[in-house]
Amino acid sequence: MIIQHPRGGPKVVAEGDFLIDCDGQISYGDLDTLVGSSGAGVITQHGYLYGVHTDGDCAEDGSGANTGWSAARIVEASAYLQPGDIATR
Repeated sequence: MIIQHPRGGPKVVAEGDFLIDCDGQISYGDLDTLVGSSGAGVITQHGYLYGVHTDGDCAEDGSGANTGWSAARIVEASAYLQPGDIATR
C-alpha cells in the first residue's frame, strides 16, 4: 500500500501486489501512483513501512510496475542511519 499526497493534494491510498525485492530495489504492481508521490511510504499488509516509493510506471491498462527502495537499502546507503534503526517485523 502507498499513502500518497500527490503534488500536495488530498490523500490517496493505493493498494496492490508486491512483486520483488532485488538488491533493495522494490517493485510492486496493480496500483496507481500519481505524479508527485515520490517519497511516499510503501507499507506492508501488516502496516509496517517497507520502503519508499520513487517511480511510477503503470499504464492505464494495468500493465507495468512501480518501483522504490527498501528501508534496509536506504539505511545501508545512509551516513546517519544505523541497521538497528530498523525493527525486525
